[in-house]
Amino acid sequence: MTAARDLSPPLSPANQKLFDEMKFYVMSSLSLSDPEAMQVLGELGEHLAEAEARGRSFEEVFGMDPKAYCEELIRELPRRSPVSQFQFYVLVFLLLLPLYVVRQGFSGRIVFDLYEMCSYIGVSFFLFLFAWASLRLTAFKNRRTMHIIFYVNSLLTIGVYILLILANRYLLPAGPSLTLDGLPAYALSAVCALIFLYYLLGPLLSAKKEGKAAKN
Repeated sequence: MTAARDLSPPLSPANQKLFDEMKFYVMSSLSLSDPEAMQVLGELGEHLAEAEARGRSFEEVFGMDPKAYCEELIRELPRRSPVSQFQFYVLVFLLLLPLYVVRQGFSGRIVFDLYEMCSYIGVSFFLFLFAWASLRLTAFKNRRTMHIIFYVNSLLTIGVYILLILANRYLLPAGPSLTLDGLPAYALSAVCALIFLYYLLGPLLSAKKEGKAAKN
């Protein structure tokens, strides 16, 4: 098994920053096949490093509009299969269930109310997609614009969850529920926290290991 291609060739700080923006923008496209996208980005990084060594600028390699270059690249790269895209969205949806449990904390009591749980998971799913799209908007933007997008997204998310809490309390009818108390509640909270952390930190740890393997 060959080691993963190192996506961070030695570049000047300015070129490295711009190339990192390109990687972020391309890899954050949910429709792309990750292995092929990573391979092409690795080749582009090597090409940029060689061009820089010959005294060429970033703009000479990728043009004056790197975002437009990335859009063109995204259109040319292979897409995920419909099944793979469906699996990704299902995984995100299912990961919101452990988060729903963790949200109630380790109080020793977990209440699974059908209407509350469905509304929370459904709203969280769409907020995830909105936040992902908002993050992509920060690519190639200055720090001020990035902060504005971040704060607007944060305030909107908080506002939506406040409205959701009020709706669950005053508008939605009481539905069937399941309550766990004591040890089962603590155990389930711990398991859900581990699942969520694994899927949150797992890709970062894998990327770190692949980076070390590529350097070796």
